[in-house]
Amino acid sequence: MEHECFEDEEVAALMNKFFISVKVDREERPDVDQVYMTAVQLMTQKGGWPLNCFTLPDGRPIYSGTYFPKEQWMHILRSLEHTWQNDREKALEYAENLHEGIIRSELIDEAKQVEAFSEERLHELVVRWARSFDSMEGSDARAPKFPLPSNYEFLLEYGVRYEHEKVLKHVELTLDKMAMGGIYDQVGGGFTRYSVDMLWKVPHFEKMLYVNGQLLNLYSLAYEHFQKPLYKRIVAQTVEWLQREMLTNEGAFYSALDADSEGEEGKFYCWTPEEMKAVLGDDFSWVKDFYNLNAGSWLIWMVIFNHMAESATYVIAVGGALLILTSLYFAESSPDTTENKLGLRQMMNTQTSKIWILGFVLLILFTVLGPTDIYPKPLRLWIVEQAQLKAFPCILIWVTTSVELLKTIRLERG
Repeated sequence: MEHECFEDEEVAALMNKFFISVKVDREERPDVDQVYMTAVQLMTQKGGWPLNCFTLPDGRPIYSGTYFPKEQWMHILRSLEHTWQNDREKALEYAENLHEGIIRSELIDEAKQVEAFSEERLHELVVRWARSFDSMEGSDARAPKFPLPSNYEFLLEYGVRYEHEKVLKHVELTLDKMAMGGIYDQVGGGFTRYSVDMLWKVPHFEKMLYVNGQLLNLYSLAYEHFQKPLYKRIVAQTVEWLQREMLTNEGAFYSALDADSEGEEGKFYCWTPEEMKAVLGDDFSWVKDFYNLNAGSWLIWMVIFNHMAESATYVIAVGGALLILTSLYFAESSPDTTENKLGLRQMMNTQTSKIWILGFVLLILFTVLGPTDIYPKPLRLWIVEQAQLKAFPCILIWVTTSVELLKTIRLERG
């Protein structure tokens, strides 16, 4: 919203005309943030950031929310001004009721009877949680992916206490993928806030102090159990980064590093091949191989499909239809020889056609049965995973197959 709304002159003029805008740093004033976060949760049944709250002159909230697009934000501004000018009693009554709700939410009822938390209940919760594990990339099977250090400290302790190998392997997989992914600054050290995709490849480049502090503890505990040199290196590099870039001259720590540089997110961290060649010289070749730097275009497409995991099934199905239509067209257009018919039949019986058939099955599951309610979550996660893995290769297969068939027909006709 900073770029879309607050730096926009039209929006700024409207805000300054009717309101007094106050920006609160929730890192410096978590007490203020907590009051208005409670307000937005009472009003919308959910919270989050950016937190935008409209208050009366005495500070009592009357409307709040998180992200708003420009047009919706301007509509809210005008609507609140209209209500304040024409129905002020209603605004005051709502503010009073909301204020009382915030006060009540801070009250803690005395527990009449304290019951022990059963181990059976704990095991049940972990079993349910494990259904959403991403068995290939770690964490949960969704995007974006957040590090969530407290979650994995819990799973690590649970796995050690109950000798649960599946949970321990999931923690190890997640920490490995994070450490070797784009969410971790492989050159300077330190973790960014989250990955925008399911592969830990493309980060949101903001680095938060509290995230890295918790991850230091997590990787230290993980090293204590797994004894992996990778985890020890991550801890050492992150400490070096904290001391080098986050420590002030007074001995305090900055709360975060902004994701933007010169108005562009991630510009400071991203390199072009030419820039890397100029810096690395003769070492560029092995660095390129070590970090797999030649996969840039493939990763861009994979990120697109990760953001559209369920929609990827439609891509497969459309690609399958294109392959079948192309094959039928070539079959009609090519010379009617036994060799051509056998070639087309062989192509349709290959592993490629099996992928397309799977695509149609996935499409039916999504469109006919529905994505969430009919079949169990593990099956849905498998469907999404198959869609992600096969969508991009299917497009390549269709293009290359069509080109080869076209070349064959032209040669025979020529």
